[in-house]
Amino acid sequence: MRDEAALALKSSWFVFGACGILWSAWKMREVAVLRMETMRLQQLLETERLNRRAEREGRVRVQKELRKQMVSKRKASHDEAESSYPFRPIGNIRSCFTERNGTPRQPFLVEGARAILCLRDDLQADITEGLSGYSHCWLLYIFHKNTDLDKFLRDGGKQVKSKVHVPRLNGGKLGVYATRTPHRPCPIGLSVARIIKVDGRNIVLGGCDVVDGTPILDLKPYVPFCDAVKDALAPPWVNNDYAHDPLKMSKVAIGRPVRDRLETEWNHVKSSSLSVFDTFEEVLQLVQQALLLDIRSLYQRLHPDSASNSEQGKVYQLLVDHLDVKYTINAPGEVTVVGVERTTV
Repeated sequence: MRDEAALALKSSWFVFGACGILWSAWKMREVAVLRMETMRLQQLLETERLNRRAEREGRVRVQKELRKQMVSKRKASHDEAESSYPFRPIGNIRSCFTERNGTPRQPFLVEGARAILCLRDDLQADITEGLSGYSHCWLLYIFHKNTDLDKFLRDGGKQVKSKVHVPRLNGGKLGVYATRTPHRPCPIGLSVARIIKVDGRNIVLGGCDVVDGTPILDLKPYVPFCDAVKDALAPPWVNNDYAHDPLKMSKVAIGRPVRDRLETEWNHVKSSSLSVFDTFEEVLQLVQQALLLDIRSLYQRLHPDSASNSEQGKVYQLLVDHLDVKYTINAPGEVTVVGVERTTV
């Protein structure tokens, strides 16, 4: 009986030992399989890294060769136009200033101005991630409504005049590069704007001096510590407190009937989803601020008889947010709004 019990115990220990050996062998095989899979994945990763490196080096070689060809072509032809670089705009501006007439000549002259930068659909929405952390931004754009833009496109700006009449100097002439005239050898504009809201590919801007439809080449955040130059100097005629500024108006009068008409017409524009404003009060503020500057052309200021006649006198136009605001100047510096019409149904 004792011999049978001892034999059974030995058999059990043998079975347990055999199971342990089998389990160890299985685990060793599993570890070996994992090691082989790890090695395979590492090899794939290294192959992919080498492929990416080769692709990057090939792309860099191609880019260098293209630049080399462009430079050699320019040197061979001695033609400045050959060195042009074609760029595609990143988007377009929806602005409250629907025409050049009435668009401020500088940013923040009309604080209530509103615009929306609509980026291209093929740009990923997260391209603006982090932009809302800034209060202002720079806009680089094309003066697409220049009347002489076709001339520029034909000859690369070679026929652009070197001097322009400066509105703030009552027509006095200065070199193009001493002014911010749109009529330049390369018609590119630079403006700063306040960032009101960032919504994916749509950026709402304030204080903007850019006309509706403007193609935007680039947007960069405004960085105060390096963009604001503390000891910068400029001629007196471009200072904000220039005593002889001929463009400053002293008063804008909008009577109740005209104000009500303005609100009615703007509500129609708003219902058509054409307005860039949220409230009528914002539109009213825009009109008042815009007309505190003499937006008439130099010719109209020097030849007031060129304006159309009405019972109220010489009538001028301010085109904003798809509205045609008609006004008169009854006395030096005093503006009276006399009518409003929609420019778009």
